Amino acid sequence: MVALHAVDFPPNTMDDPYYHLAQTGPYAPEIGSALITMVEPHVGHEHGYNRWYEDDHFIAGAMAFPWMWGGRRYVAPVRYQTVRYPSDSVIAQPIEAGKYLSIYWITEGQYENHLRSAVGTNHRLFADNRVFMERDHTFTSFQKY
Repeated sequence: MVALHAVDFPPNTMDDPYYHLAQTGPYAPEIGSALITMVEPHVGHEHGYNRWYEDDHFIAGAMAFPWMWGGRRYVAPVRYQTVRYPSDSVIAQPIEAGKYLSIYWITEGQYENHLRSAVGTNHRLFADNRVFMERDHTFTSFQKY
């Protein structure tokens, strides 16, 4: 293990925008907003979707963002999808759509900064061909706490 010394860090820290970014606004892990998604992979692409999501997207497309401090993914088995209600849901049509549910927590007071970072990162992921296209978003929305 190599010890880091003050000389290993950039000498002009006060001019570094990343230094100032880390010094700005709240940073405690307190819920301010949430990103909630329900996704349905296309039939026959479930394995590819799960590999992409777990091996790449959960980290690069979510947890690596500034001010996103927690995330969890859930899967609704068929027996639970069939008992969803109301049947005329404004979120899921058909009601069984969106078996993969993810929830991410965003630091209180950092929603706007987080969103700016997320949009930029997602454009880069698209350009780098790191977005799994064989899926439908049943529901994807940022929600304020």
